[in-house]
Amino acid sequence: MGVVFKAHDTKLDRPVALKLLPLHLQSGDNAKERFLQEARAASALDHPNVCTIHEIGESDDGSMYISMAYYEGESLQNRIKRGAIDFSEALNIATQTAKGLQSAHNSGIVHRDIKPGNIMLTLQGDVKIVDFGLAKLAGQSQLTKSGSTVGTAAYMSPEQINSETVDHRSDIFSFGLVLYELFTGVHPFKSDYFHAIMYSIMNDEPKPITQLNRELPDELQWIIEKAIRKGADSRYQTMDDLVIHLEALKSGSVKLPEIILEDEPSHRDTKKSKEKSYTLILAASIAAIFLVTTVVFFSIKSDLSIKEFITGSQVPEYKQITVLPFRNIGDDPENQIFIDGLIEILSSKLSQLEQFQQDYLVVPASETASAGITSASAARDAFGVNLVVTGSVQPLERGVRVIINLIDAVTLRQLESRIIDDTFIETSVLQDDAVFTLAGMLNIDIEPAARQLLNAGGTAVPGAYEYYLRGIGHLQRFDRIEDINAAIRLFNRALEEDPEFALAHAGLGDANLYLYRRTKNSEWIEPAEKSIRKAIKIDKSLSPIHTSLGLLLTEKGDYEQALQAHATALELNPSNFEAYRGRARAFKSLQRVAEAEATYKKAIEMKPDYWAGYAELGVFYSQYGRFEEAAEQFRIVTELSPGNASAYRNLGGVYYYLGEQDKALDAFEKSVEIQPNYGVYSNIATMKFYSGDYEEAAKFYQKALELNNTDYQVWNFLSIAYLNSDPPKTEEAKSALIKAKELAEKQLEVNPRDPKLLLSLASYHIELEELEKAEKFLSQALKLKPSEANNLIAIGLIYEDLGNRSEALSWVEKALQNGYVMEDFLDDPDARYDSIREDPIFLKLVEKFKSN
Repeated sequence: MGVVFKAHDTKLDRPVALKLLPLHLQSGDNAKERFLQEARAASALDHPNVCTIHEIGESDDGSMYISMAYYEGESLQNRIKRGAIDFSEALNIATQTAKGLQSAHNSGIVHRDIKPGNIMLTLQGDVKIVDFGLAKLAGQSQLTKSGSTVGTAAYMSPEQINSETVDHRSDIFSFGLVLYELFTGVHPFKSDYFHAIMYSIMNDEPKPITQLNRELPDELQWIIEKAIRKGADSRYQTMDDLVIHLEALKSGSVKLPEIILEDEPSHRDTKKSKEKSYTLILAASIAAIFLVTTVVFFSIKSDLSIKEFITGSQVPEYKQITVLPFRNIGDDPENQIFIDGLIEILSSKLSQLEQFQQDYLVVPASETASAGITSASAARDAFGVNLVVTGSVQPLERGVRVIINLIDAVTLRQLESRIIDDTFIETSVLQDDAVFTLAGMLNIDIEPAARQLLNAGGTAVPGAYEYYLRGIGHLQRFDRIEDINAAIRLFNRALEEDPEFALAHAGLGDANLYLYRRTKNSEWIEPAEKSIRKAIKIDKSLSPIHTSLGLLLTEKGDYEQALQAHATALELNPSNFEAYRGRARAFKSLQRVAEAEATYKKAIEMKPDYWAGYAELGVFYSQYGRFEEAAEQFRIVTELSPGNASAYRNLGGVYYYLGEQDKALDAFEKSVEIQPNYGVYSNIATMKFYSGDYEEAAKFYQKALELNNTDYQVWNFLSIAYLNSDPPKTEEAKSALIKAKELAEKQLEVNPRDPKLLLSLASYHIELEELEKAEKFLSQALKLKPSEANNLIAIGLIYEDLGNRSEALSWVEKALQNGYVMEDFLDDPDARYDSIREDPIFLKLVEKFKSN
């Protein structure tokens, strides 16, 4: 299909892999079209385990070419030839490859030539699937001659050999052969002759891998055997399921009985297995007679249904649930927006049922999405759930088809599946039926009061609901301004269809609030509040809308009104966890520390198995210097949610303040391993800063700002790192400081009652030698009577900068009394504070608090 060169991209100054279709091949049937198909297929994918396509073009002599990323490393084929691969390394390669193939299939792309030679291993340990030259886009006709085969003989599926229609399950077969060779070092159908290999693929069964290597687990044997079954209908039907099983095997938490989803006979036809099967048939017949007899008996004695008797109570009484991303059939971007909205609404409505159920908890879909959770096993590890909802959405000629699955996150078995078709013509069945259907699958009886709550705030106009649902979908991507603006447009379209659609007004308010948080532009606050209050005016019964109002009022600094809004939300729904969290934050902002702590604890009491409450309380304790108590909360979070990046980031921060630097760094590295995030990069930068490595500190602060450039504090930290570099980068430092000041000023327009903001601005104006402005901001902060340790030390340092040593020492002592870590001040490299650190009164404070 082409010749590949290592080349140099002169425009972007980087090495690339350049694949060309030679001129003598372009005259062949469909060669050029097939070459372009490769490029289109591969360039449509954006996944870390798929080769990146940079450019498609035609050279001066008419040759087509593709410029691809160049990876230093070797093919899996060469790696296998070099010798045995450690089991954990092989499993890592298998999982990465499976995820890349999963991404391709979910995008409607079939590779059709999966083999070790098309799997690259980079020097960094990453897997890259390459060469989509034989890929067939879903819905396109096959580009080969009738009766011919496409692919590499040793890794073809039976249907490829027979020149039958090929779909993604053919790739699954080929991948199964790769897995066999990866873990054993030998091909399952090895032969020196082309036709002998094809005959074996069609007719023979390979030796079980556990016979070749007794140390390999039975679970892996089961996975491979299922992947390479002769009939496409009896294999894995999607890579999604195969990925789930590989991840479960990788985690070491699932054993063979838990991984089997159905009882299917092995294809090995030995005399022993035949004799065993006769015995099993006889036993099954006796069991069946007994079962039918028993069912009849129980149907007479009670109201127990046959289905309940046969299946048993599969859904656990104690339910911890999350909704995972649904599969987008057809990979239409607009359909994905629809799916995101549907998932959020399903999750939200399931959460509303918490007040009517015992032993029932729903993890918000937004948390699942932000953590990048896509599989049942990962959801179990990250959030401790025992049930997950998965599904798919397929566009119809008019409307959509939604398939909803309920999965046991412990055994990975599918418990039930339902199909819902919605045309959005006369009414929208999705608006109500989706959650009611799911409730039935969960064995939840919806009482009239719960039904009324779930229907509240809705619309009778199907078009309005479709616009609203898509608006909610865009709002899940609130980190992108263009998506927030799209959500605003869609909510307005919904309101044009139905001006009294309360939930659309609420969505519009939330979108404007997100826009403020993203841009820090105060002009979005007023329309946000207007829309939320309009929603409440239309329907006062919606607890989440009162919570939204409370969060908005907290942003504005109207803490007293925020408390009232959250109280109203809790009156309507006593199990509204977000309202408790919001109320606690408002108490804290009002310096009502004891009430804030009690409210955080009340939230935990409501949901003792939900990690978020412990995380909030841990942050609260750390802000008041109670680091041992904070560490305990974050350790609980890591136990309940071991895949939670923020939990390890926060735990690392607390370890740092406790002086346990090694533990801190381990926790930070664990956080990055789970999910790179700006908070942990900022924390690592701070550790580098205090160790005197200012260049590295600046690099990590820059990494943090690449992920979130609206945090004024990180811009300030970057400025300080630049100043302390050798030589000092004064211009870069000043530029970063001005950026920090501008961002802080924007936030102050919305909330003039935030002492941290005021003190930060006072400090920035001192740096800029604008002392009168600094004194003004300090005065405003003092009127708010701040009590957090970090605010108290900031006041002390500002007084020192203003030349008032006695006040500076007084506030430093208050900070130390409230838990401020002495070492942070002692290690601060800023020479301006050398004088106060040498002051006899300060040295006495050091001795006093060291002894404590």
